[in-house]
Order: sequence, then structure tokens, then C-alpha cells
Amino acid sequence: MQDEEFTPADGHLPAVLRQFEITRGRALEIGCGSAANVIWLARLGFECTGIDLASAALRLARDQASAAGCSPLLIRGAFPDGIPEGALANGGYDFVFDRGVLELVTAPAQRRKFLRLIAQLLSSGGIYYSLIAKRERRQLPGGGTRWTSTEIRKAISPFLRILLVKPVPLDPSNRASPSHWMCIMKPYVKRRITVDRRFPFIFLR
Repeated sequence: MQDEEFTPADGHLPAVLRQFEITRGRALEIGCGSAANVIWLARLGFECTGIDLASAALRLARDQASAAGCSPLLIRGAFPDGIPEGALANGGYDFVFDRGVLELVTAPAQRRKFLRLIAQLLSSGGIYYSLIAKRERRQLPGGGTRWTSTEIRKAISPFLRILLVKPVPLDPSNRASPSHWMCIMKPYVKRRITVDRRFPFIFLR
């Protein structure tokens, strides 16, 4: 098969990698489906993992990965509660992303659990990218799973540092496609506490 046959399902993905200088490392897609994004990243040299609940999609993903000459780790499960124990490495991922998964988590407690696990999975310099359906002014609150930028910031900022919230079309090649938020986040810097035993002071670094 030719290289042009392997393209990401998310047309924004190449631009995200370029803008945030994500060039290598371990990548995790939540809701990978048939794994077009995962396969594309694996062919770029990333060590990839994909999670999805649909067995049929994962079977197709394995066939397509084999045809592409790569072997990403594909896990059947629901994020965040239905992942097999030990399947994911805390602090082990340089890039985590989803396309329309976070937006579907509407229960506040479950959303907090989702974001808390994302923060745990990211490496210290890791990036989390989520594409979230955008609620327009003419749409009433509570209409489906579309979010405003204010709702995004309120939900995410307790767990992750927000780098970018930008309106984009779902398909970058078709500006008439449904409007979404491109959300880019990273972990908060954890301050290290150092105690100098010679003096009764604590230094935060």
C-alpha cells in the first residue's frame, strides 16, 4: 500500500504536532475507532496505544495496522473506568488525544475522573489535545453535548493547564463543516519541596 493511503482521520492532527513541536514519544488515543490516527502516528515513529470499546472497530484497526506495517497497542475498554488494570502507564505519555470523547462525558463526577486520569497519564511535558463540539450563541444550554469556551475552561482548568481553546471546523478542508473547539492542554508543573536540614526553611522549586 502507498503512503498516501495512510492519513489521519483528524485533519487537524498534523498541524497540532507542528505547532506544539510534538515529534516523538508515546502517544495515546482515547476512542481510536479503526485507528487511522494511531496508524498514522505509528508510521511517524511514535509508540502508539489506542483505546476503544467497539470490538469490531478494533478488529478492523488490527487489520489496517498490519497492512501498514506497524503494531500499535490496541486496548478494548471504556475510558476512564473500563481500562484493564496495568494497561496504561501513569506519566508515560507525551501526547494524549481524543476526537469528540471528552465532550460526551456529561456527568460532572465522571468528567472529573476522566480529566484527573488524563493528568496522571501525561508526562511532565506532555500535551493533551481534544476536539470538542462548539455550542453557538443561538443554541440553548443543555442542547446535546456541545460546549462553550467558558464551560471548557471551568471544567478543565482544575486539572490541566489550558494552552489553547480555538474554534475550528471539524474538517479543516471544509470550512462549512460543524464548528468545534480545538483544545490543547498540559499538566500543571508540580513544585518540588526541598528541606535544608541545616535551617528550618522549606524551598519550593
